[in-house]
Amino acid sequence: MRPLHRVLLTGATGFVGRAVIQALRAEGYVVRCLVRRGSEPKLRGVGAIERVEGDVLAPLTLEEGMAGCDAVVHLVGIIREHLATNATFDRVHVQGTLNVIAAAATSGVRRYVHMSALGAREDARSRYHQTKWLAEEVVRACPLPWTIFRPSAAAAFSPWPSSRSLGAWPARSPCPRPRNMPTMSAGPTPSRSGSSWT
Repeated sequence: MRPLHRVLLTGATGFVGRAVIQALRAEGYVVRCLVRRGSEPKLRGVGAIERVEGDVLAPLTLEEGMAGCDAVVHLVGIIREHLATNATFDRVHVQGTLNVIAAAATSGVRRYVHMSALGAREDARSRYHQTKWLAEEVVRACPLPWTIFRPSAAAAFSPWPSSRSLGAWPARSPCPRPRNMPTMSAGPTPSRSGSSWT
């Protein structure tokens, strides 16, 4: 079996997505980013990637975007609902995951990696965590080899004071701010050794 070469990344414009782009490129993968219309500026300055317009809620764009990809890393998620645009936890977390997996299964993708959230469980108190759990259930039932990972809080430190600093905890987060929350530098990603997808 040939090694994995091209990876489709959803959620590439987010904080975690930008770090994953760097890590994949450092390992020699070709990274194709699924980008919603209007989000392109968020990847300004990120070079050596393929950009395809699409949306996890638009299945046809997923199939087109996955053509020729060996793996999918699905990072899309929201921490609050936007009812005006119909961006609900159910639609983005659950239906979006169903759409990504269906497209991956028909596109010849050989590996699926899914970002969930620490605290995801069936009986969670928040709808955010309940829908993250439901998305995990979709992944567990899929025919592809898969990996689910559950990060806790992703944060960054900015040396410049700003109300938009990633180190600030979202005021309307479904999760309380952890005590003594560590922060990560937004600087260069350290190299990883000995890791590969087969």
